[in-house]
Amino acid sequence: EGKMQTHDEETRNFFKHSSVHVLLCPRSAGKRHSLVKQG
Repeated sequence: EGKMQTHDEETRNFFKHSSVHVLLCPRSAGKRHSLVKQG
């Protein structure tokens, strides 16, 4: 469940043996939106 009840570890475990890459990203409040870019 986690501190913020985001279920991050539950999600990671669900996709553990698949081709899905789970990326845990910090969430920040504010007017700007951030994007995760793959290089």
